[in-house]
Amino acid sequence: TALDPEIEPLAAALLLGETSRLSRESWDQYRRTGVVHVLAISGQHLVLLAMFLAAMGRIGGWRLRAMALPIALLVAFYAGMTGARAAAVRAAATVGALALADVLGRPRHLPSVLASSWIVVGLLDPGDLFSTGCLLSFLATALLYWATTGWSEPLTEQEEALARARDLGRSAPWRWCRAAFSAVGAALGANAIIWCGLTPLVAARTHLVSPSALVVGPPVALLGSMALLPGFPLLLLGNQIPVLSPFLAWCVGWALKGCAALVAWAASWPGASFWVGDISTPWLFVWYLLLIPAIASTGR
Repeated sequence: TALDPEIEPLAAALLLGETSRLSRESWDQYRRTGVVHVLAISGQHLVLLAMFLAAMGRIGGWRLRAMALPIALLVAFYAGMTGARAAAVRAAATVGALALADVLGRPRHLPSVLASSWIVVGLLDPGDLFSTGCLLSFLATALLYWATTGWSEPLTEQEEALARARDLGRSAPWRWCRAAFSAVGAALGANAIIWCGLTPLVAARTHLVSPSALVVGPPVALLGSMALLPGFPLLLLGNQIPVLSPFLAWCVGWALKGCAALVAWAASWPGASFWVGDISTPWLFVWYLLLIPAIASTGR
């Protein structure tokens, strides 16, 4: 009720996983541009929720270790509130494994977290282990972890000192522009790595290839995150707070209108997506066998 009726179905899909009210045209646009994952209750949603809860806890003076268990329980409650769909259960298992590491005082080791999440999914829903969504979810996380970190060596102390010395002689606007361009380049690069890793599996399962996702993936994900962050307190507070609720609703609506406009524009591009024939399992096996060394070392 706090949102514009035109954008409310998209907000329900993003915040509650309720996609039944989205028009067929809107759903097809997100699917054909390769960004339909933004609308699925998944890791992006639950990680942002965990970050939001952690920030609120820090403001309240809580220590990270003390917040870990309450955050994991609230994330699990949110996953259940949105229908306990397979994607939400997978993401909740991952957040729960991270919280368990914090509670036990152990370092966060993402490969172990992924393995434990896979086991939890197998125990709760064995049929989901080799579904398209499950494979894409774990593969995308693995690519984010191994490929994007392995392709850039951390700077040494001398290189960091030299970079700081260079920045001291440059103006603040130049430094801001440089940081912005670096962030955009890093986002597009990570998105390209993930697209190359996921596209063969997507094409084999759905017969669809979406080159437009190479361009619109990062900005759509950013706009989705910008809608989620005010969306969580809006869900909590409702439409009852005189000034705050309309402001949160305006923030959610602004981000989602931008997201919808960007996706509609990308869907109109020539070659935004195209259909392919069957891709046999042996070809997929060869592709991912070649991909493993690339994501396990430095990418060369």
